[in-house]
Amino acid sequence: MFQAVEPFLDDRDTVVAEEALCAALVFAEHPGLAGHRDSLADRARRLLLVCDTRWRRWQALDALTAWGHDTTGFARPGDDDRSPYLPSAVTAYVHRVGDP
Repeated sequence: MFQAVEPFLDDRDTVVAEEALCAALVFAEHPGLAGHRDSLADRARRLLLVCDTRWRRWQALDALTAWGHDTTGFARPGDDDRSPYLPSAVTAYVHRVGDP
């Protein structure tokens, strides 16, 4: 699946490129794709400089943090607040499934 989104990382349409990056960040969690993480980290940093979409920002921040990259200076106030973007039914489900 990573190979399917990789060509869109450089798309001229910013929305397409950002969507491709968000998908690639998820796929790169697989150990077999770890070799792509540094180039994706560079893209994630660039996204954090220009993107105002909160869920894209926290996805980029999460990936950078998980991969051991310093995110100092990239976070904005409210980047860690995800609750307003989860519908109450989804939030309830996540809490229910996560409970032991």
